[in-house]
Amino acid sequence: MILQESTFLPCPPATAIAFLEGMERHYRDWHPDHVGFRWLPSALGPHGRFHFEERVGRWRLRLQMRLDYRSEDRAVYVPENRVVRWAFPGMSFEVLREGGGCRWTHRIALRLAFLAPLVERTLLAPLRVHMGEETANLRRLLGAGVLPNRSGPA
Repeated sequence: MILQESTFLPCPPATAIAFLEGMERHYRDWHPDHVGFRWLPSALGPHGRFHFEERVGRWRLRLQMRLDYRSEDRAVYVPENRVVRWAFPGMSFEVLREGGGCRWTHRIALRLAFLAPLVERTLLAPLRVHMGEETANLRRLLGAGVLPNRSGPA
């Protein structure tokens, strides 16, 4: 199962990529249920690993992710924990030039099989809402030309 949100952003791709790379500074501004984010040391470079914490419905998610694949316009991250990776193979962010701006796409891959109906109301439905709100907030933040800086310089 792939959960996906995509939107047109009225900014250059470099601005959307800067948003991702500066996540430590504005993670909590992106969504009110975001608790914390930090880039972690990595042999893969400054954006090769991260830890995030957020609330989604009744769930409080705390995960460490590592870069699995990166190209000019796409980054794929996977959970470092192999057990978690079984149910949550990873997520990706894609930023493609489109017209006078760019197309932002966020995907979350889930492998839930028979568990999906059991967590639909408590996890999947709230996660879809959360992703939609993140997309709307990102469009508002970047459309206004504002990159909030709550935590100070990186």
